[in-house]
Amino acid sequence: MSGIDLHEVADWYQSVSKLLSLSELHLSSCGLEGLVPYQLGNLSSLCHLNFIYNDQLYVDDLSLIARLYSLEYPDMTGSTLAGQLIGFKRSISNRHMLSYLDFEKNILRGQIPDELGQLKHLEYVSLIRNSLSGPIPASIGNLSAVRLLCLNDNQLNGSFPKSVGFLSNLEELHVGQNSISSIVSEVNFANLSKLKILEMFLNSLFFNVTSDWVSPFQLDELQMSSCEMGPTFPSWLRTQASLSALDISESKISDVAPKWLWKWVSRIESIDLSNNQISGDISNVFLNSNVVELSANLFKGQLPHLSPTVQMLNFANNSLSGPILPFLCQYMKRKSMLVVLDLSNNLLSGELPHCWMHWQNLVHVNLGRNHLSGKIPNSMGSLSMLESLQLHSNTFLGELPLSLRNCTVLKFINLGENELSDSFQVGSENC
Repeated sequence: MSGIDLHEVADWYQSVSKLLSLSELHLSSCGLEGLVPYQLGNLSSLCHLNFIYNDQLYVDDLSLIARLYSLEYPDMTGSTLAGQLIGFKRSISNRHMLSYLDFEKNILRGQIPDELGQLKHLEYVSLIRNSLSGPIPASIGNLSAVRLLCLNDNQLNGSFPKSVGFLSNLEELHVGQNSISSIVSEVNFANLSKLKILEMFLNSLFFNVTSDWVSPFQLDELQMSSCEMGPTFPSWLRTQASLSALDISESKISDVAPKWLWKWVSRIESIDLSNNQISGDISNVFLNSNVVELSANLFKGQLPHLSPTVQMLNFANNSLSGPILPFLCQYMKRKSMLVVLDLSNNLLSGELPHCWMHWQNLVHVNLGRNHLSGKIPNSMGSLSMLESLQLHSNTFLGELPLSLRNCTVLKFINLGENELSDSFQVGSENC
């Protein structure tokens, strides 16, 4: 019955609760309102319960759901589950067949009960975006069948349990955006040979592994922003051959980029090393990741070579120097896909060349706070998709090119602190 508007049908549950042999009940996006009626607890044969995206539907006693002993798949994403998970304690037992638990985006509060570890058949657990607090219980290590564990965006605190390392079937671990504070070591990952996605960002975690540690897993994604992984660059990453997304920004790394780094990241689609103190000369580096976020570090040398597949390049707040011309006029075999270019707050010099026609996908350009000079070239008018242009705090002079009138979607422009002599009118027909 998913998608059927039932918000004015007050007695829908009376008919449904009489279907004692019902095994699946799908009522997603039905506009249901009010409390989930207690009569549904009589559906002893129910295996799959789907109430997702009924944001005015309330469940204030989770024991009602737990009473359904045949239930394997309760999906309440985007509804309004209230109360505490502790309500499950009354009904959880080793004979419970629950394998799928999705209470994502609700208003559950309180602690995750130890009894959750008794649900031996659980394969999928998602409690993202609730108001859960307290520690992750050590009993979570008893969920031997669990493949996905999502606890992101709560108020969990305490230590990260070593028992997570027992979850030999775990493929995805999401505990980001909490207040977990502890040391994380090899023990926490001892048996996680199937792990593909690891998200621990925005916690107070210290990743403490030996320099010769070889992880038991091969990750597809690693999201560790704001977790302490330094001061040396984590050498264990070199053994990760399957990564497509890496975020170790703001992780207190203060080290020279290892020689193997740039060849290794060439296989990664999205890389974020920003807000560290990573140093090194990047003059001869070739970058071909789709997203390259390296701002707020200590990189020096001239601008690197770029693949046309790069869509975002951010080197703001580094110490890059030399002329900008070789970078902008570099030869590419096909049209550049670059959308965001941020080279602000560096030491780049020279005039802007007439090569902007090769960068026609650009939407945001920030070259502010450098040592760039000369006139703004006419070819900048070929950036028909440009929405933001920042050239402030340089020594540009002369008049603005009339070709900028072609930038019909330009919304923001900053030319302050230059030596421009032009006066121009901003109107509906101009940039």
